[in-house]
Amino acid sequence: MKSLLDSKAVVFIGPGGVGKTTSAVVFSLLAAWQGKKVGLLSIDPSKRLASALGMDLKGKPKLLDMGPEVKGTIHAGVVDLKQIFDDKVREFSKSQAKIDKILAHPLYKAASTNLSGPVEYMSLARFQEMVDGGEFDIVVLDTPPDHHALDFLTRPNVLAGFMDKKIIQWMVKPFALAGRLGLGKIFSMGEKLMGGLAQITGISTLHKFAEFVIDLQEVIEGFHRLGTRTLAIFADKSTRFVLVSSVNHDRVYSIKSLGAKLIELGFTNPDLIINRCLPQQVTDELGEIPVGTSPILDEMGQRIQREKDLTKWFSGISSGRIIRAEDIGTEVDSLESLTKFALAQSQLNSQV
Repeated sequence: MKSLLDSKAVVFIGPGGVGKTTSAVVFSLLAAWQGKKVGLLSIDPSKRLASALGMDLKGKPKLLDMGPEVKGTIHAGVVDLKQIFDDKVREFSKSQAKIDKILAHPLYKAASTNLSGPVEYMSLARFQEMVDGGEFDIVVLDTPPDHHALDFLTRPNVLAGFMDKKIIQWMVKPFALAGRLGLGKIFSMGEKLMGGLAQITGISTLHKFAEFVIDLQEVIEGFHRLGTRTLAIFADKSTRFVLVSSVNHDRVYSIKSLGAKLIELGFTNPDLIINRCLPQQVTDELGEIPVGTSPILDEMGQRIQREKDLTKWFSGISSGRIIRAEDIGTEVDSLESLTKFALAQSQLNSQV
């Protein structure tokens, strides 16, 4: 099996609170030490990446200062949905007049700043840019926790359905027809139905809403193409997936569910990182201590058993690597501590 360092894109998936963001950063650091040009992108709503690296990472990925001894580079960023949405409006619209009109529209302002769901999927536009742009040897994607990550893998072109089902035409044509026939009552009734939407966005007529949807059609078609390309990146053999777990009971349960779904979706043979493991020497010694010796030893024994169970389960669904990251007993919360942790994980070094 090829090294993770030979991948074009590496996607980290796992429950919240298992060290997924830390794992993504550590892998990026190891890749940079090996001379790779790394693009690191977080879609994790907790924004822990920015905190760990001590930077304001909103906007396009920024170069981290890791010192002259590091052969490669890391450009790291946290997704800024508003900026990406604005950038794509400028890219996909065919005229400056239409761009200005969309960006100034109250409905667009509300959608690009306050909505999650479909807008959140658009954040993968930055991931696609980084993979296809040619600037990076490896692009590392730190996904949202739990099953939100699977949504990204299966529906990055969520707006494609919006186009395929011709919802735009369904919405716009009745408005246009009513306008031509002078059916004022239709618009009057529709405006009453809009109710709260008019109050929130300032849009008082369906005429304006219809015009906005027509103006946005080129942008939605652009996102359709972008989503289709993102699906192709995920399916490509140069993209690898890494499940991240800890030995906590709830987290083990969650990662098994995530892993099974990942395999079901066709993303076979992921790798697994098990964080916060007991040191191997302790694990070996505790294997001979009988249950009931003391509460502390019993709890440690349970952690060891969960790790064994997780390892056995994973070996049954994937031929990918299993990487143990031992618990160092302190928080890894700065670029310096992350670098020390990365270089201390000799097993991780040898297996990536």
